[in-house]
This record gives sequence, C-alpha cells and structure tokens, in this order.
Amino acid sequence: MGLEPAQLVKTLAHELAHAILHSEADCAGLTRAVAELEAESVARAGLAEILAVNLGPAMKPIAKQWLIRLFDDENAKVQEAAAKAFWRIDAAALPALEDVCLAFIASRAFEQHAGDLMRALERAPGNSPSVVRTLAERFLAVAGDRAGDIRYREAAEVEDLSSLLLQAYAQTDSEDERSLLLDQIDGMLRVNAYAYGRFVGEWAGEWHLVKAPTTAS
Repeated sequence: MGLEPAQLVKTLAHELAHAILHSEADCAGLTRAVAELEAESVARAGLAEILAVNLGPAMKPIAKQWLIRLFDDENAKVQEAAAKAFWRIDAAALPALEDVCLAFIASRAFEQHAGDLMRALERAPGNSPSVVRTLAERFLAVAGDRAGDIRYREAAEVEDLSSLLLQAYAQTDSEDERSLLLDQIDGMLRVNAYAYGRFVGEWAGEWHLVKAPTTAS
C-alpha cells in the first residue's frame, strides 16, 4: 500500500534533510539517533510549511489532520511553521474551518502564536461565538497576569481579543452565548487586562453590554 500524500511529503523531506544536514564530514561524532532526530524535525517543519500555505475549505481531511497534529508538535519551530497557516488564510474561509481553529486553540502552538489566529479572525466577515469564547478562555488560562503587564506580548494582544469578544457578542442572537461571552469579558477585567476597562467602556454604549436579568422561577 502506498503512503498517503502528507506522509509521502514528510518522508521525502526527511531524506532531503539528511542529504542537506548530514554529509559524511558533518556526521563525524554524530550518533544515528541524533541524526534521525534532526532530520525528522526538519521534515515536520517542512511539511507544516506546505500544509500552512494550503489551508482552506477544500483541504482534504487527512491534510487537516496532519496540520492539527503539527500544531501540537513538541518542536517549537514546527509549531511556528504550522501556525503560519493563519497568516496566509483567506479570512473569509475561517468560518468553515472551526475545527482547525479549535484544535489550534487547544494546542501547544497557541501559547506563543495566539496572535496569529486573533488577527486572522479580525479579518473574517463573521466568527463563531464558540471559537471566540474558547479563544478567550484559553488566552486567560495561558496569559494570566501577563495580560495586564505591558512588558509582555500578551498585553499587546488584549485589544485584538477585546474586539473579537465584543463583535461576537453583538453578532449572536443567543442569550446563552452572550452570557458566556460576558463571562470572558468579566474574566479579562478580573486579571486587569491592559487598558481593557477603558476599551470596554468605549464600546459598552454601542453594543449594549448588559446581562439579561435573571427571572425568578
């Protein structure tokens, strides 16, 4: 049985990495295990680059599965290459790729590259409230107090996430979803996310950010 296309590309990239990295002179004193590890990392990064360029609604399920796997790779360079999918994606296609977005949010790549997805979602004509809410939940869990400290990257990402939360709130008609989104807005305020109180204050009048009153049963 032949290899699936993504596995074939990775295998070819692995062998090419050996050819580039491991000449006879380069391999002096290098164990086979280390050489294999180096080649495998380069191969996965190369595959991630290829899949990232081709992310879209027409991507075959097996290719999406490989990209999702590479979001969670143990190698930081592979994670970075896979996350670049959100640099290049046609933002109008994102609503059809909710599974990819959620997998990225849950992955190792999210901690260093959350901003890539945020900026892609900002360009999209509309976003799933559940994707935005899950993004905010994971951001708060990962960033914590860094979201309120201008010395950290996370503080700079607060404005992007704020815009996404407030737009998702305005775009959904579901009171349950609005309540869940407001919980994330409250969470941002609790960690004193950088300039978040001012930002929400400016938007509150326009988007009518008031929780529906609870009715007595």
